[in-house]
Amino acid sequence: MINLNKIVSVIEGYKQYFPEHWEDEKYKWEAVKCFQDNWDITAHDFAKMLKKALSKTFNLLASGYAYPRRMIKLMAETAPDAVKSMFLNLFNENLDLSERIETFINSAEEIRSKYDDGTWKNHYQNTNAISTYLWLMYPDKYYIYKYEIYKKVAELLDDSYRPKGNGEADNVIDGFKMYDEICSVLSEDSELRQMLKSVLTDSCYNDGTLKTLTIDFGFYVARYYNNSDLEKPSKIIEKNKPLNDDEIHYWLFAPGTNASCWEDFYKQEIMGIGWDELGDLREYKSRKEIVEQLRIVNDSDSSFTNDSLAIWQFLYEVKPGDIIFVKKGLHSIIGRGIVKSDFEYRSGQDYFFENIRKVKWTHKGEWEHPGQAVMKTLTDITKYPDYVDKLNQLLGIDEDLALEENAVEVYTKSDFLNDVFLTEPEYDKLRSLVLRKKNIILQGAPGVGKTFSAKRLAYSIIGEKNENRICMVQFHQNYSYEDFIMGYRPNDKGGFELQSGVFYNFCIRCKENPDKPYLFIIDEINRGNLSKTFGELLMLIETDKRGETHKINLVYSGTAFYIPENLHIIGMMNTADRSLAMIDYALRRRFSFYTMQPAFDKADQNGFGDYMENIQCKLYHTVIAKIKELNNVIRKDSTLGKGFEIGHSYFAPENKSDIDDEWVRGVVEYEIIPLIEEYWFDNDKKLDEWTKALYQAIGEENDG
Repeated sequence: MINLNKIVSVIEGYKQYFPEHWEDEKYKWEAVKCFQDNWDITAHDFAKMLKKALSKTFNLLASGYAYPRRMIKLMAETAPDAVKSMFLNLFNENLDLSERIETFINSAEEIRSKYDDGTWKNHYQNTNAISTYLWLMYPDKYYIYKYEIYKKVAELLDDSYRPKGNGEADNVIDGFKMYDEICSVLSEDSELRQMLKSVLTDSCYNDGTLKTLTIDFGFYVARYYNNSDLEKPSKIIEKNKPLNDDEIHYWLFAPGTNASCWEDFYKQEIMGIGWDELGDLREYKSRKEIVEQLRIVNDSDSSFTNDSLAIWQFLYEVKPGDIIFVKKGLHSIIGRGIVKSDFEYRSGQDYFFENIRKVKWTHKGEWEHPGQAVMKTLTDITKYPDYVDKLNQLLGIDEDLALEENAVEVYTKSDFLNDVFLTEPEYDKLRSLVLRKKNIILQGAPGVGKTFSAKRLAYSIIGEKNENRICMVQFHQNYSYEDFIMGYRPNDKGGFELQSGVFYNFCIRCKENPDKPYLFIIDEINRGNLSKTFGELLMLIETDKRGETHKINLVYSGTAFYIPENLHIIGMMNTADRSLAMIDYALRRRFSFYTMQPAFDKADQNGFGDYMENIQCKLYHTVIAKIKELNNVIRKDSTLGKGFEIGHSYFAPENKSDIDDEWVRGVVEYEIIPLIEEYWFDNDKKLDEWTKALYQAIGEENDG
């Protein structure tokens, strides 16, 4: 049950939000109307009908790293009868909803497997997409399910429902129950009903049951609220609040007067906003501050409405992955690109524009603009999907395909060296081990960054931040072959069915693109029974046993199976874990071991010394010096040794701005001291000595 007291407070904030943001959000109601007007299962050209019916869904079926709209259109063009059957089954209300969802997913995979030409990497027909189809068809009954949104809503409204990120149909069904509760509360608010009624146009679905309003309410809650905000709804709709969502936005951009800067921008692969006289734009925390400075530098009392908005949006609302259409004057489009970086400030007279973002320009030319363009320097055109479609058509762009091709961020060796405290020779050795041996263990003391480094090592080998080619699990003592490879599990009908495990499924994914490397990451690998977990595949993970020539029959299914040559395994192991016995011989023989050390003493370029250089907190440097002393004692301790040293990652937060005296004291008191209490649980003298030393370092007394 949701917390009624909390939702009442949130509704008040939503009412303030709704009128101002209606133009940005009404596409949801328009998407339903478009689908309802165009859906015809008996259409002669099913694929054409489907494309038209889904044409207003926009980011609802194409955002982040998922492209369900593009794939369902491709599948409908390739196998229209099969896709038609999928929708007939999905929309059959006489069947169990859970079965309908599972059948749709399985059918999509069958089509993808049958017709894949090497480019169909994923069918993307997940529970989010399927719930969207259901909502479009039955908008008075269903909602859009999105894991991150539902999880946040449940947490903030104190509902007992907690979705799991496993893509199971039960998450959707239980989430719908929570949304039904929310919808019933919203429906009782006559003011809210009237607000919606007053803005609906002929292009919108009438939403008499407020199901679509409930969807919008959920997006609003997850996007703007945290627990501390619930009692202060008016604050969260501050007009200048930066965006905080994962949707792709589209922008119309003027590169200087009459596109005077376009050639420079294109060559440098940047976009710049001008107004360099303002300096680093990050110094301004509101549009009001920007307006005040513009008035000073221009000696004018003008409102600077458009100027301040463009500056604010360029600084806080444009983000990596957004699409930029470049205009020249009011009648020409001259380019298109995808934003590749956060805001950057380049100080110095060598730069024509100091406030920039990096952009990968994909198109350059000149096309006649459809009608007259807006005059502003920067305009968010996301809320005008028809206009965006016209621009895409003008440049000959398949929107979904273009998003997919440009969505993945490149990740290089240089990026790894900037992120991880390893030298270039160390990185080269580590990468070579992975590619040659195919199986490697990153071992080391707590806090040396094993998990962080493993993920970025995988990115650097792949060459991009592509989560589709990485899988990560954590072993424990009860992790089984049935979890990992294959086994019988209970089903909804009270029986058992054979289901494949995470490693088996990842191997299948690897085989789809044999020329590209895939990385399987196992945390706490020495906590599992490797022989038990891998079963008959243990032999096949060896470097010289990969590939189809070494296939064997699986125990449960009896089918032939092999481990592809493009799969690499990275395991992580904590050398300070006393609870573990000697490492399994099977692990030793099949993996290379790479020991990661604390980086406190690394003063080389990109080392920890460089990381510390610009940190102004004196207490931070004092504590680091004390930790280095402590590590020296641990290394020489006959019962501990190098494997128990304290790693640098305890003192390397994701955001350096977090580092202050309070943060440092918290790390020492709640992370480092409990760790040494575990280390020296049988040595009171050593424990008392170093507990006292650490408390003195942070300027506090030990209460004992």
